[in-house]
Amino acid sequence: MTALTFVVGGLPIGLWFVLVLLVIALLFGVAGQALSVFAWDKALAWGLQEDDPNSDDPMQRTFFTVEWGLALADVIVQLIAILMALYGLLVRHWIGLLGGTVVLTIYVYYGLAYYARCYAIKRWRLGDWTRWRRVAVKFLIIAELSGLLGLVGLWSNWKYFIG
Repeated sequence: MTALTFVVGGLPIGLWFVLVLLVIALLFGVAGQALSVFAWDKALAWGLQEDDPNSDDPMQRTFFTVEWGLALADVIVQLIAILMALYGLLVRHWIGLLGGTVVLTIYVYYGLAYYARCYAIKRWRLGDWTRWRRVAVKFLIIAELSGLLGLVGLWSNWKYFIG
């Protein structure tokens, strides 16, 4: 038995970690992105977004359209996956393993995609890399580590969902 499969309060520790990540994804990946979809200026003011559609910088205006589309997709896809994961955790159903895998894989994918987008600014000299570097590196580390560790916690306990 590993530490991730040790049961505390009726749930293995690895799944408690996944549960925390699901709540964070619900708050930021769904609620934060929903705010961006319906009130971009407010999300921008709160620091949830960084691209201003009213900027003089054409790159920011372009990134805004991409980020808005991603925000809408995040709300739809992540909400469905999070609900599947939570349901599966509550009733010990395989759909929780599937939903959790989807959400945590999104963390891994989006951390790398966001970093690559920001790095491309430097690579092709399209703008000021120093503006993006700090947030891109932090987001990459946070998203990658939480996604990968969440996947390990989830899949260390795969029998929970079928047993």
